[in-house]
Amino acid sequence: LDKYQQALQVVVDPKTQWALQLHVADMYVALQEPQRALGLYQALLAECHDPSNTTGPDGSGMLGVLWHNIATIHVQLG
Repeated sequence: LDKYQQALQVVVDPKTQWALQLHVADMYVALQEPQRALGLYQALLAECHDPSNTTGPDGSGMLGVLWHNIATIHVQLG
């Protein structure tokens, strides 16, 4: 988690930053911090839905991944 967060401090490419944020959220899941992961997944999802956004991934595949991850956390949280 620390290394991903350090990378976010030095990477300037927006698409790479977006991908790193996804990895950070995944690490929160692995570290059993679902609320932090959920917040970050939801922020990334909002970026994908923002028509003026150019930093998120292209295509709908990543939307499915984000929705799946969000749903999984909600199931875990009850």
